[in-house]
Amino acid sequence: MIKILKKRILSNKGFSYVILSVLMIVILLMGVAIFEIIRINIQAAAVRDKFEDAIISMCVENYSEMYQPIRESHASSYAFNGTRWEERHKANEQYIRTYLNKAMGAGEIMQCEIVSISFDVDSPSVAPTDTDTAKKYAVSGSITIKVPYRFAWQELAPISLKLDVKSQWRAMF
Repeated sequence: MIKILKKRILSNKGFSYVILSVLMIVILLMGVAIFEIIRINIQAAAVRDKFEDAIISMCVENYSEMYQPIRESHASSYAFNGTRWEERHKANEQYIRTYLNKAMGAGEIMQCEIVSISFDVDSPSVAPTDTDTAKKYAVSGSITIKVPYRFAWQELAPISLKLDVKSQWRAMF
């Protein structure tokens, strides 16, 4: 095949310009595809980082609601209501959406659509017997986004990505 193509190029003077033009267009399209994949990965990383910041910020907001015996090295979001301990935290989806919308408004996240946000607050027991192996206060979440995708001078269907993060409280001293 290559011998036939080489023979054809050498035999026809003008044919090499056509082949060279086709090869340049193919290389250009491959480069555009690679750069588009890199752009989508950068956008997904930016959204994941901001979502992680929102989860961490929400955990910090709940800091005032935590019962934290430093000696036992665990924290939990419980409050004593006079008769029993009840779970309390200010974790809500609106807080995360507001945080991400501020990031979009500031230009830190661009060209994406937030499809769904879900998170789960894992509160440990009030007084675990073994604090080293006890479950820690953690907030884990996942976000589904759609990033627009362009290739070959046209816009294609957006790519849907699911990103997962987890924030866990632990004593630093």
